[in-house]
Amino acid sequence: MDPLYLAIALTVLMVCATVVEMLTPSMGIFTVVAIGLIVGAAYKAFEHSSDAGMVVLAVNLALFPLTILLVMRLYKRSPMALDNEIRAGVPVDNDPVAASPLSEYVGKEGKALTMLRPSGSVQIGEARLDVVTQGKFVEAGAKVRVLKVQNDVLVVEPL
Repeated sequence: MDPLYLAIALTVLMVCATVVEMLTPSMGIFTVVAIGLIVGAAYKAFEHSSDAGMVVLAVNLALFPLTILLVMRLYKRSPMALDNEIRAGVPVDNDPVAASPLSEYVGKEGKALTMLRPSGSVQIGEARLDVVTQGKFVEAGAKVRVLKVQNDVLVVEPL
């Protein structure tokens, strides 16, 4: 078998090892394997000719970081990343305990569960919510009213 074909096969395996490293918690084992495959591919390509060795080495040294960047970008849009996303009050169609929209609390009154300085928790009906004031300190147990929703945060005022 021609050493150049083996160098190309090792390059493909290096890309695969890099992808596996990015998608599994292997603590760097596949990175070490990928670097070993880069060295092996370069060695086999240099057996074929020095020009082929330089080309394969340059291609491998460019492919390694490019593969990492590509996998990181594709991972952000993959279902694996969506499963790990924190739900921040955004209702999901199939989520039975989806949070209600914050705008329904505007104008409602509740009780401060913690001291609001200026952020804390209040009880409005059955819901326990994180809120902020407009810079005022409010004692725990005080009555508050929701003024508005600002950047997905409830803003309250003391009554």
